[in-house]
Amino acid sequence: MDETLGDAGRYPSMVRMIPDMHHYSEVFLDYLLRNDGDGRHREYFAIIHDQLDYGEQFEHSIFEIMEAAGVSGVVHDNLSYDDPESIRRAMSTVAEGGYRTVVIATNDPSFLARVAEAADELGVVGEEWMYVLTDQALPRGFMSKLEKPSAMDRMLDGAAVIRTMDPFDLSLVAEAGEDGIEEDAFLRSWRESSEILQDLSIQPAPLSSFVYDSVMLVGMSACQLQSAQRSRGAAVTPPQHKGVSEGQEVPIIAEGSHGGHTSNRTG
Repeated sequence: MDETLGDAGRYPSMVRMIPDMHHYSEVFLDYLLRNDGDGRHREYFAIIHDQLDYGEQFEHSIFEIMEAAGVSGVVHDNLSYDDPESIRRAMSTVAEGGYRTVVIATNDPSFLARVAEAADELGVVGEEWMYVLTDQALPRGFMSKLEKPSAMDRMLDGAAVIRTMDPFDLSLVAEAGEDGIEEDAFLRSWRESSEILQDLSIQPAPLSSFVYDSVMLVGMSACQLQSAQRSRGAAVTPPQHKGVSEGQEVPIIAEGSHGGHTSNRTG
């Protein structure tokens, strides 16, 4: 979710295929401020983030969104991987400030274990506290390997993770038969393929549709550029690859946990 390449003024030819941090922060804040059924809103919470690009960008983005929404009563602290005491200081801020909702923003899951140990030691885990994690703080499949009981288990009990939804996820819902949603054409053709190397029981890897869209966008852009050059009378010389002659179709293989999809495409 790096913001740098999303700056149209500096990188006018870049196209972002996943939501930027500001959009993600808007959804994140909407969740935090939602009415939880008894008329209360979580407008008093702590944000704990790392000092890497991901954590810093999340902190910058969500505070911009909060300022625009008029949200106050939020404290934030940062974590430094090479300074274990920074994690204890951050969690001490949570304990001393009486915060009951804690946001953890990092893309390095190794921070979680240290945060959990400090939170458990300071007594800020249990039914009174709710932890809300950014997408990459808790990788998919992590919970199945979680040791119980443990400090991590106690911290994550009742926690929420705000994930970026893969468009293919909607297609999987459609496959289950929900009305009004049509299954993605790529997934449908993939399942109908007679390729013996494909395991149709395995679903696409998380966020694989963004990779697929990126590959397709590059191909379409290259074709449009080639067409535009030809219309202007400019000579176009495709790059030569070892073992591939000009005009020959090149197989594109997208590999993932689902096995692979092969198609022949030309510009």
